[in-house]
Amino acid sequence: IYREIDIQSSYYSPDKFCEKFKNSKNISVLSLNIQSINAKFSSLSDLIHFWKEKGVIFDIICLQECYSIVIPSIFEISLYHPILFKTRTTFVGGGVAFYINKSLNFSVLNEYSIFHEKIIESLFIELEFNNKKNLLLVISTDPLALG
Repeated sequence: IYREIDIQSSYYSPDKFCEKFKNSKNISVLSLNIQSINAKFSSLSDLIHFWKEKGVIFDIICLQECYSIVIPSIFEISLYHPILFKTRTTFVGGGVAFYINKSLNFSVLNEYSIFHEKIIESLFIELEFNNKKNLLLVISTDPLALG
């Protein structure tokens, strides 16, 4: 089943990245450890706008270490559904989030979204793409806590 997957990890300058991936018909996922969306939302928004101008629009953006999100509406990005997130209530840091392109249908799978602060923090969604259902997980773990 996994023999058909070709995973490559190449470095691309922003312009080369856009040249290679603009107008892609495949599902596109960006995953970032943002280390506080409160502090870096403007930079994230600028980056998404830069890519959009170059013809690259990610279907899904996964964020780890988003920290606390008190007012979700201030983190809206026009191409995406309102931010989906799970954040810590007791400790500072951690948290996970998704931005899902408005063109996609999805549902949150809370029963599979395990969230134990400082141990494992996850958010699971089921997403429809090309008439197929796909499962997607954003996860953050603390290797020291897992032993």
